Amino acid sequence: MTKPAPVMFVSSRADHWITAVAAQEFDYYPINNAAEAVRSLQNIRYDLIVIDDTVFRKEAVKLVTEIKRRNPGIPVIIVSDAPDEARREQLFKAGADDFFMQTMTVVELEHRLQLMVKQHRQAMALAQRTQNLHAIASLSRLLYNASDDQTLLLDAVNLLVTSYRLYGVVFALRDGDVVHLYAGGEPTLDRGKLYESIVRFDRYDPFCWTIENGITQIYHNVRENPNYAQIPVLPAAESIMILPLVYQDQLMGAMGICAMPDVALSHEDLIIFEPFAAQLAVALQKVAQYQQQYVNVQSSRHLLRGWERFANLNATHEVATALRELVEEVPHAGQALVWFYDNPAAPSETVFVDCNNDEAMQAFDKLLKNGVIGQVVEQSDAASNPAVYDGRQVETGPLLPLFHALLSPQVLFVPIAV
Repeated sequence: MTKPAPVMFVSSRADHWITAVAAQEFDYYPINNAAEAVRSLQNIRYDLIVIDDTVFRKEAVKLVTEIKRRNPGIPVIIVSDAPDEARREQLFKAGADDFFMQTMTVVELEHRLQLMVKQHRQAMALAQRTQNLHAIASLSRLLYNASDDQTLLLDAVNLLVTSYRLYGVVFALRDGDVVHLYAGGEPTLDRGKLYESIVRFDRYDPFCWTIENGITQIYHNVRENPNYAQIPVLPAAESIMILPLVYQDQLMGAMGICAMPDVALSHEDLIIFEPFAAQLAVALQKVAQYQQQYVNVQSSRHLLRGWERFANLNATHEVATALRELVEEVPHAGQALVWFYDNPAAPSETVFVDCNNDEAMQAFDKLLKNGVIGQVVEQSDAASNPAVYDGRQVETGPLLPLFHALLSPQVLFVPIAV
């Protein structure tokens, strides 16, 4: 439903003949002096301003000039008895858009007011759309400067929210059976970071549905959907447009555009956000490729440093220490623990352990004696691949002492075979 147009009427006559029509058809703001009219422009975005020239004859020209200086796009109408050509030219030069005569009928007045409001709203909508399209091109260029996905998504949220006065933006990126959620908006702009969460893929969830089907959905009130899980940083989100993020034939995820609580998104908004979603998908792919290249280069350099260190080592303890230090130098890696069996046929008899953490050494020794480490080794041998153990999973319960000692919620076990 379209909201009534806010209309300011500047007149000191409370019983003016325009008052009845304006109060009935519009969101009517009567103001009785010029200074108050100028101050009111700071708080309300008017669709129309009507000035009574018969009352404010001396101040009308100055008032029109000041209004147009502050808000050049707002139509200003002058109500007059019968202005002479000099007066009319003076007011037009100041910025007046039209004149209403005292002889106009109520029907004619109502029609002219509605026409002026309609033309103003159409002009503002066209200007906003042009500005939005220009902003999309600018935003897309800025996104290509990002070198990692976290920075890319944070920049995208900040740019979209500030450029289009949105409540927030949500990104849902699929990773196998889980979805990584990133969200931010007006309440989080000052934090410099996004809300992050990992959820199981649920085909009935609005975001997962879009990811699975590749179809844009517009929800007037997404909270009415029983499968929607409220996002903590965007508790008031209602009208949401969810668009798929597609790169070539790959469905990477979905982007949710959250309008302000009092704004409803429509299919007309697709012309703005669909191109952005397409550009963002390309930027995400570019960042993924850049990160993969970076990892490959760093891995090669790291391996080269490793070979240089191992080349002149002979003793087992020297190899273990060098390997541990090399692992701990990997970005995002925490503490490392390395152990070798002197006799693989009887692994429980002699084990050499290297770790820069006495508590972890003690925890490992207990787990070794209890047979827990032996079970981990058997599983690694069977899979012949590294295994990630998560401290939040039930099956990793026996390993928790080692998790606590290493101060890590996850531990990666890498088998070393000769």
